[in-house]
Amino acid sequence: RLRGWDLQTGMIKRKTLKKLNLPEVEKELGKLKKMID
Repeated sequence: RLRGWDLQTGMIKRKTLKKLNLPEVEKELGKLKKMID
């Protein structure tokens, strides 16, 4: 488990959702997280 990655992803996620606010972004990040977990 990479803790730094989780933090970074969380930050990117929030920024991206604020900008785009698309469910697709959530899906993509979910895929990435599954691959890393």
